Amino acid sequence: MRHATVEDLIYINDLLSRIRSIEKLREKNPGHFYFHGKNIAHFHVDNSIIYIDIGNERIKVTKFNYDDILYKIKNYMYLIENGHDFNK
Repeated sequence: MRHATVEDLIYINDLLSRIRSIEKLREKNPGHFYFHGKNIAHFHVDNSIIYIDIGNERIKVTKFNYDDILYKIKNYMYLIENGHDFNK
């Protein structure tokens, strides 16, 4: 498994656009998202399958789970904002 490259991320551009629209979330490098200086989400590739790490959770990315991924990112941000980051 390796970190996703810019070329890998082309395949999930719709998801990336939706993640980029989340307020207060910063993308320091393509596909690497931070909130209050903490790495919130980034992508990996294994055998042409793209995964997203949200905190300590790894999720296979499919076009059918974009809403779930966005929910998990926003929920993780909420936990961090309210001092409940269990993924330290």
